[in-house]
Amino acid sequence: MRTLANYTIFEGKVWLLHVFETENGNIVHYPFEKELEATRYIEGIAIVCRANGKNDDIIKNTPPMPGEKWKQYAERMAGLLSEHGTRPPYSVYAVEFPLLRPVKLK
Repeated sequence: MRTLANYTIFEGKVWLLHVFETENGNIVHYPFEKELEATRYIEGIAIVCRANGKNDDIIKNTPPMPGEKWKQYAERMAGLLSEHGTRPPYSVYAVEFPLLRPVKLK
């Protein structure tokens, strides 16, 4: 799965306009340079994190606060998720405008 988002949370950091590719438990990411076929664009925030119940609960129960900017929300979530590890297997979530609620993609 290849995703591109305004902001992506991965390994406790927030990445601006990076492409993330997840396949067979491996993740590669790099700065966006040009459109590639079959890239899922997320207008908002992508969350790439370790697949476990604790991370799932944090993501589902920590929505953006009223008036919170995407970058602020991404930084807050990165701080919450970073202590739970990012080793495979991974989950990928999207928090997209205008719904602003997390949807699990993988």
